[in-house]
Amino acid sequence: MKLSFRMLPALILPVLLLGGCKEAPVLSENRQTAEFPAYQEGREEYNQAIYDTPAFTVSMNLPEGWELLAPPVDERNADGPFFTPLDIYRGERYMGSIGFGTYEEQADVPRKEYYKAVYSQIRLGSLYYWDDYKPVTTTDTGETASATVYYKAPEDENAADVPYTEVPGVLVYNRELRVYAGIQFAPDTVTPEIARAVAATLTLEAGGK
Repeated sequence: MKLSFRMLPALILPVLLLGGCKEAPVLSENRQTAEFPAYQEGREEYNQAIYDTPAFTVSMNLPEGWELLAPPVDERNADGPFFTPLDIYRGERYMGSIGFGTYEEQADVPRKEYYKAVYSQIRLGSLYYWDDYKPVTTTDTGETASATVYYKAPEDENAADVPYTEVPGVLVYNRELRVYAGIQFAPDTVTPEIARAVAATLTLEAGGK
């Protein structure tokens, strides 16, 4: 099943994709860039501020053959938790999604705890939440990190009895722009080590492509 944000809310050595090696993964020079907001479908009166966010770009290195693609127009909505998500594909295989969000600046929050304020909307759910936050790169204006996404599919009945699906994710925020972006990988596509390697290449900057 393809579970993306819209429903919920170089070369990588082949052995790494299978999780059979503990060496640091090596990403290709497949630099992919997304501009957000990526489109205006899903815009409503209540979320205009989100769609009016000044343009910014998120760039990252992905495994060879992976690319970012806009979803079909009829699948673009504002269900969250990330807005205007783009799909990630390798050929015909769905590999994940990337989308963005905004947050309000929080004063007097310790630096090591600041991410909790940034990602409050995705950390506190019951059927869908991000946890196991591990910083990868930190600067004066932001931070990239790996994390784990826990979710139960929307169609799961008796959700309390259904175990969570766990997949790797990566996050980045920019304190000057007050925006963040997240990549949620599909099940059985990457190891946590590869997710951290992607996080190490993430940048988030003002302006469009």
